[in-house]
Amino acid sequence: MKLVVRHVGEEYIEKIEDIRHTTGSKELYMLRSQAIERVFADVKEFHSMRYAKHRGSGEPC
Repeated sequence: MKLVVRHVGEEYIEKIEDIRHTTGSKELYMLRSQAIERVFADVKEFHSMRYAKHRGSGEPC
């Protein structure tokens, strides 16, 4: 016997997913990639966070 348990907020997640896949939301997401992602890229570049300096060495970054 299998038991399927849904998350408490699963119905809200489904509603948000439906909204996210509408045409208007897709257009807004394209604008987000132009505006917000550019800000994150600038912050990484200007604060020397472009590369992980100690990746895999066991040292804290």
